[in-house]
Amino acid sequence: GGCQITWPEKPAPGTAVTYAASYPGCGARMTWNLVEALTGLWTGDDWNNNGRGRDVVTVKTHYPQSNGILVDFDDDIKRAFVVVRNPLKSIPSFFNHIFEMRNHLPVHSQRAPVDEWVKWRDHYLDIEIDEYKKFMFYWMDRYTPENRLVITYEGLTDDLIGGEVTKSLARFLGEAEGVNPIAEESVPCVWGVVVKNKQPTLPPGPA
Repeated sequence: GGCQITWPEKPAPGTAVTYAASYPGCGARMTWNLVEALTGLWTGDDWNNNGRGRDVVTVKTHYPQSNGILVDFDDDIKRAFVVVRNPLKSIPSFFNHIFEMRNHLPVHSQRAPVDEWVKWRDHYLDIEIDEYKKFMFYWMDRYTPENRLVITYEGLTDDLIGGEVTKSLARFLGEAEGVNPIAEESVPCVWGVVVKNKQPTLPPGPA
């Protein structure tokens, strides 16, 4: 199956919202784009930076890590998918983001210098490891397995299994009321476009 990615739209009234939880440095922005491409619906975040409020299919959050919060309609959100990544990779990636913000650099534009990383690591690493543990325990305890999907950043970005991991995400999103993801055969194509920056291939026309 090919694919054609269109602009997402406002969900219909009554569409169930799902948390998209991740520790910083686990590909939250990539996942945000992937969810919109899979569902055709708006996504939002815990700080409501795009002003969409609860008119979204998912809410991105880093909670309970210190950069995240719970939304004011938290009690209405009955499910979550959680993206995890090896902290040996996610914590340095988080610091790269901090370095870019401090220096007014574009997001995901460069790696921080090693000496800057070492200074930050020596001061904050123990704190961030505790934050990572707190994050994991919170999301494992909050929802039952049928209302929670755990996927890895490593799996989502893997050349061999990334498309299959994305299919599991699409199926989980489609279990929410009001959410109708794209056809499963088109999911690998969408994954390739969003995650691997490939050019979309249009589905074949009628014979």
